[in-house]
Amino acid sequence: MRTAVAVWLIASMLLEIGTSVPLYFWLRRRIEVSPALYGVPGYLERRFLSWCRQESVDGRFVVTVRIGLMVNLLLAALIGIPIVFLS
Repeated sequence: MRTAVAVWLIASMLLEIGTSVPLYFWLRRRIEVSPALYGVPGYLERRFLSWCRQESVDGRFVVTVRIGLMVNLLLAALIGIPIVFLS
C-alpha cells in the first residue's frame, strides 16, 4: 500500500511539473508571462485563457486537464504524505 501511494504521489508531482513547464514556455512565446508568478496555482491557466480569448480559441480542455492535475496532486499530497512519510 505504501509503495502504491508513493508512486501516486511521485507521478502526480511529475505530471504537474511536466505540464507546467511546457505550458509556460509555450505561453512565453505568445504573451507576456511573469516568471515570478509561474508557481502560483492557476496563473498559467488564467494567462492561457486570456490568450485563447484574444485568438478566439477554445481552451477549456487544457484548463480542465490542468485543474484535474492540480486536484490530483493536492489529494495525493494530503493522502500520501501521512501514509508514506509519517508511518
